[in-house]
Amino acid sequence: MAAATVAVAVVVGGTATVVDTKQPVVATGAATTIDESFFESLYPAVSGQTAYEQAMTASHAGRTNTDATTKTSDTASAASDKSTPASNDAAVAAEALQSSLSMFYGEFRLAAIQQIVAIIKKHVQPSAASGSGGGGLTVVDLGSGSGRTCCYLSVCYPELKRVWGIELVSTLHELALTARTNLIHQQQTKHSQLIPSLAPIDLTCGDFLQTDWWSTADIVVACSTVFDDKLMAGVVDRCRRLRVGAVVVTVSSPLPNQNVNQMFEVIWSGKLCVSWGGASGGDGLATVYIHIKRHNRQIENVILKSFLRKK
Repeated sequence: MAAATVAVAVVVGGTATVVDTKQPVVATGAATTIDESFFESLYPAVSGQTAYEQAMTASHAGRTNTDATTKTSDTASAASDKSTPASNDAAVAAEALQSSLSMFYGEFRLAAIQQIVAIIKKHVQPSAASGSGGGGLTVVDLGSGSGRTCCYLSVCYPELKRVWGIELVSTLHELALTARTNLIHQQQTKHSQLIPSLAPIDLTCGDFLQTDWWSTADIVVACSTVFDDKLMAGVVDRCRRLRVGAVVVTVSSPLPNQNVNQMFEVIWSGKLCVSWGGASGGDGLATVYIHIKRHNRQIENVILKSFLRKK
């Protein structure tokens, strides 16, 4: 796959080094190295496919199943209502297609995750990022796919309280479970010196709009390039409930809606390495937006108006 050029801070065990991702991103240790090939090894080889190719296949299967379920549901609905206009059927089908495309698989690369964390550490004061009871931060990956981002975070930032991936497509979720199992095994056997500890990884198979992550999340990551308007609106609604100081990372566009923009400040945007968009379908660059929730200005305005009325 084609490499993208991004200066990143590689952080393992608290030591940061600026590197150029024209070269492999490597964290050296006594026994071996931790790079993309290590994370690739967490996924069993299937018919010569890379882990990313397996995830793409699983994503396609999951979206096909969703399309079939939606089509069956739409047919049953139309049968119960003979008066439904054909134009309505077309609209329902178009919405179903867009919904399935929102599950199209893409992932960050290791260099991108390390850069994102370095930027958050630079721009966010420790006191602002110390929610969740002060025992470390909780990172939530919305649409966690095969769990690659969760594995990156667990290895490179073992001080995290929790890494939580939520994925709707069961075939991708199963890949993530396999990767987590293999990671724990590798850490406990072959690479215990290089990886003395891991941040705990929790994996949930379900709809992230129906799962309460906003009560505990300190950092939210969403590879949101193909999220449709309806799905993104749902994400925005849940992000409103995050605590002050929480960080939200999106791809290709910032959080929409003017009211949300008053609540969330984009502290950084730039192009980072992802698994799509490059030559021959390989790695490319996508614009990443990092937001911080400063405060709820809407609530402040209500309080101010109430105070002025009392005077």
